[in-house]
Amino acid sequence: MPRISMHLVKLIFIFLSIVVFTLDTSAQNLEDWTAYTSLRTVNDIATISNGAIAVSTTGGVFIYEGGGVDAPIPNDRIFTTIEGLNRLDGQTIIYDESNDRLWIGYNDGGIDILQISTGEVELLEDIRRADNFSPRGINDFEIVGNDLYV
Repeated sequence: MPRISMHLVKLIFIFLSIVVFTLDTSAQNLEDWTAYTSLRTVNDIATISNGAIAVSTTGGVFIYEGGGVDAPIPNDRIFTTIEGLNRLDGQTIIYDESNDRLWIGYNDGGIDILQISTGEVELLEDIRRADNFSPRGINDFEIVGNDLYV
C-alpha cells in the first residue's frame, strides 16, 4: 500500500479549504422568510374602527377587512414571529383607537404593542419579569380613556 506524503495531504487540505470558502455562503434576508402558521384556533377578537376585525389565534394575529368567508387575507395583514411578534399564541387582544394600535397579551405575561399603520411591534416584559406574582398570564385588557387595564 503506497504511503501518501505529508506534502500531498497539505495540498489537498488547502485545495478543499479554498473550494469551501469560495462558495456563495450568503444568508437569506429575513424579508425572504414566510411563516405558514395555522390561524384556525381563535383566542380573541377585537373590532377596529374601520369595520375590520383583529383576530388573535394560536398561529399569530391577522386583520380581516371583509370580503366574505372565503376571501384571502393579504400577507401584509398577518403578523407572526417573523413580523416581530413575541409569540404566536396571543391570549387576548384589544384595539387602542386613539393610538391606532393593538395590544396583544400572552399567557406568560408578555405584551406586544402592534402599530397597525407601520407593522412595528414593541414588547413589554414588566409582568413577565415580576417574580412575586404567579401565574403571570394576561387574561384580558380594558381601555378606559387613555388608560389600559390589564
